[in-house]
Amino acid sequence: MNEVSDDAAVSFIDGIVIEEDYLKLVSCLDSVDPWEEEFARVCYYDGQDADPWRAYDLDWHVTSACLWVGTETRPRSYVLLSVEGQVEIQEAGVDGCRSEVIGDAGLHVDWSANFGYVFAIRQVGETLYVCGSNRQVYRRTADGVWAHADQGILLPETDTSMRCLMDIAGCSEDSIYAVGYQGEIFYFDGNVWAKIDVHLDEDLFAIKIVSENEVYIVGANGTLLKGCYRSGFKNLSTIEGNQRFSSVEFVNGTLFLASNLGIFVYDSVQNKIVLYKTNLPRDLVDCHVLRARDGVMWSIGYKDLACFDGKTWKRLDHPDNPPVGP
Repeated sequence: MNEVSDDAAVSFIDGIVIEEDYLKLVSCLDSVDPWEEEFARVCYYDGQDADPWRAYDLDWHVTSACLWVGTETRPRSYVLLSVEGQVEIQEAGVDGCRSEVIGDAGLHVDWSANFGYVFAIRQVGETLYVCGSNRQVYRRTADGVWAHADQGILLPETDTSMRCLMDIAGCSEDSIYAVGYQGEIFYFDGNVWAKIDVHLDEDLFAIKIVSENEVYIVGANGTLLKGCYRSGFKNLSTIEGNQRFSSVEFVNGTLFLASNLGIFVYDSVQNKIVLYKTNLPRDLVDCHVLRARDGVMWSIGYKDLACFDGKTWKRLDHPDNPPVGP
């Protein structure tokens, strides 16, 4: 990863903020179509290292990544998910990774039951959850088995209505939200899933839970919802057109929204969504994922990487890509 070339150039899909200057990033080669060839390049960036970048390749189409926070009995782990239901778990400080398979996820693999691709992996409570097509939800049990947790909402494998769940998040395993296409929001109370009707048909992509009573959901055409299961959701959208909010973070009292047109924030005084400007010499070129830890937020674009410590933005160039800006 020393010389920039067209064959080595990468685009970033997702990332894990392990520490404020320590990242694990999922990328694909620009020379490879991930939907035609199973491939991902996984990059580490360690800002404390003299040679900060290293990488390895997977023959998977990786779609999602998350940090699995450690406990007294389990070290923290870095987790990757492929669209076909492969899961890679790497424990901190341990060489090598553990690979698992979600029993009937995916479309084109031996274990597939044709429910469709899976799209997001998240930690809820101390447990890992995955969601995807046909309203699939899976929960990883203590012994490493992935079991359906979608009773009452899972659609049959023959369904073609494109009711995909794109994100899942929860305060605890007794309070979980899942969102997806056509404005669908579901809430799980530990016993049953219930649909929350928000009278909206926009596709929903991401959830941010600030507290039990303050949950944000974002999606297509500038969609921003705020609320919770008990009180319902209020539509805060003030933007129309092709705006696509793909990620949301709440840092130091500010709600940040990632989109195809840059980063936006919600101004609670004016009750409107406004374009956010950084202090970078060249502002962010793209941003589709926001991840925060310990008060530091990272903006992950397909090419542009930058972090914000609450005062100053700093851009990070990848050695296999041309510099994005000064």
